[in-house]
Amino acid sequence: TLKEDENELIKLWMSEQIVLMLKNEKERTEILKIACFLMRTLNIEAFLSWLEIYYLYLEKEDGDSLNDRIQFFGEKGEITINTLLKTFDSSAQISGSENQVLLEEYQSMLKRFNDKSLDLVKAYLEEDSLSLEEREAKFSKESKNLLRRRYLFALNYANNHADKEVAAYIGAYEVNDANPKFLDSLYSKMSENVKNSTYGVELSTYLASLKEVKE
Repeated sequence: TLKEDENELIKLWMSEQIVLMLKNEKERTEILKIACFLMRTLNIEAFLSWLEIYYLYLEKEDGDSLNDRIQFFGEKGEITINTLLKTFDSSAQISGSENQVLLEEYQSMLKRFNDKSLDLVKAYLEEDSLSLEEREAKFSKESKNLLRRRYLFALNYANNHADKEVAAYIGAYEVNDANPKFLDSLYSKMSENVKNSTYGVELSTYLASLKEVKE
């Protein structure tokens, strides 16, 4: 049971683990490390100071560092993570965090933009009816349009969820090189709780630094 002023308590239920580490995103600070035998479920309790993105690492030595971590947005309450040892990251199913649901929805849309970007590269390489100069001009124009659409989506998504910490994360990390007036507008719409969150403070600090440079 948590009191309002206590740090967030997160319970992580895992399937088949060996050695696990929990780290935050910003500093990659090791919050806890646990070794265990293979089992059906594992209950881990960790007190987290902030609502932010964390990574659950599976310590292994297979030469592949791309499939050994699960990203999740930590928040107060019980978070359930179901996954498998062999497909640690891709099999992960996470519940119990509203910010996580929004983050996954956002990342799903980003994947569409990334896929479209790959399609543009493929079309550029396979195009044989245009000169090299024409192909480059077409590719540049379509790539810029796609990037613009991606940023507009990210900003709109953050604005539509300005009462959640994920909005501050998007502003601080995903579109921080966007036009400052759009970031200012996003920040002004955030609730006080979001402004005082890890990413809210970072976004505020970043916006302040932009104004100092301009002056």
